[in-house]
Amino acid sequence: MMCRRIKMLAATTVAVGVMAAGAFAADTDTAYVPFIVNVDATVTAVSGDKTVEINVTGNEADTLPLPLVGKNSARNAAGAAGRLNAPAVTNSRGNITLRLPAQSYQKAEISLHAVNGKRILRGKAAASETVSGVSRRNVAAGVYMLSVKGTNGSTFTTRLTHSGGKMNINVAFGAESASQPPSRQLGKKADVTTGSWEITVSAEDYKVYTYTLGNLAEGSGNPLQVINLTTNENVVYGAPVTHGGETYQTVVIGTQTWLARNLNYETEEGSVCYDNVKANCDTYGRLYDWNTAKTACPAGWHLPTEDEWETLLAYVDPDGQVVQGMNDQTSVGTSGQKLKATSTNGTDEYGFMGLSGGRRTSGSQGNNTPSFGQLNSRSNYWTYTLGVGNQYGETAVAYGMRNSSTSTWRFDDNSFTDMHSVRCVLDD
Repeated sequence: MMCRRIKMLAATTVAVGVMAAGAFAADTDTAYVPFIVNVDATVTAVSGDKTVEINVTGNEADTLPLPLVGKNSARNAAGAAGRLNAPAVTNSRGNITLRLPAQSYQKAEISLHAVNGKRILRGKAAASETVSGVSRRNVAAGVYMLSVKGTNGSTFTTRLTHSGGKMNINVAFGAESASQPPSRQLGKKADVTTGSWEITVSAEDYKVYTYTLGNLAEGSGNPLQVINLTTNENVVYGAPVTHGGETYQTVVIGTQTWLARNLNYETEEGSVCYDNVKANCDTYGRLYDWNTAKTACPAGWHLPTEDEWETLLAYVDPDGQVVQGMNDQTSVGTSGQKLKATSTNGTDEYGFMGLSGGRRTSGSQGNNTPSFGQLNSRSNYWTYTLGVGNQYGETAVAYGMRNSSTSTWRFDDNSFTDMHSVRCVLDD
């Protein structure tokens, strides 16, 4: 179990310590944002000159407390600025000085990431060396995330704005009085509005995910953030979308943008959790009948058509072939393998993270008893497209992937009350 820490940056310094959720000053309103990340990770939120950070344990719910700073912000910031033994940063035209308190950072790992998650540089520093640093030539102009990890568990993350060219990060150890801060530290204002926060989710050996979170409500009731980090540097994240109390990560695959997990939007009828267990919804999303699936996606998104699924599959596996019929055991192509999560024998090369959420059948011919099946074995996805029909009548087109196969299946489902998973695609 990871030790959970919450850190808050105010004014020009960072306060490091162990707090319970909601342990900010009593006169600061707070929004509590629930988080679930698929791996042990660090969640960092930055707004103006304030940073809040927590460590989360993989697949366990945690809460990020974000202060909604109002009229008392200047006083709160001044109080934090008076704390000693906190990291301090000076940035002057690419010459960056990072001052670390030796008692908290005997040794430190320094890293710099672009906002798209690409690591720009990485190095180590130790208090025994007094002064050390890392540098890189020809760093493009832009905004970067500077992160420091101490061997004793202390961590620190902040934003840097670089005008382009060489970047030098010089690390100095030793306590510095916050009452005499460097003249050009990051975070120039003490008054922070209740606007948006830049969220960064990072984990060792995983691609960093960064997005903007806004429109927060005081207290609880904020959308659940479900984040799935991937080790593949080629994944392109899109803007997140909130729907029905949850925030969905999105991925750009070719010319399309898809939800990065199965839809988990509860409807009045026409959708269920596998085996009627809520935990299955949290992991695999809900199962929907066809008519409900057609209207369940967020505004600006829709249930994909057969053509849109074919566009996706052709992009990820141009030489592949979609197999017709769920009972065909012949594997042709690798589209399924590339779209499936690693936990389902996939390679998840595009961040689609296909999970085998199973299905609920409405009953076979002559047997109207619904039944669940195929969890952790097969995924099935509705499309908006009607099929060609069969001996039982009209059909709707669906696609499926097996854990035991690399390919993707297309099949016609003649029972519109069968329940399958839903993936939404962004409107053109």
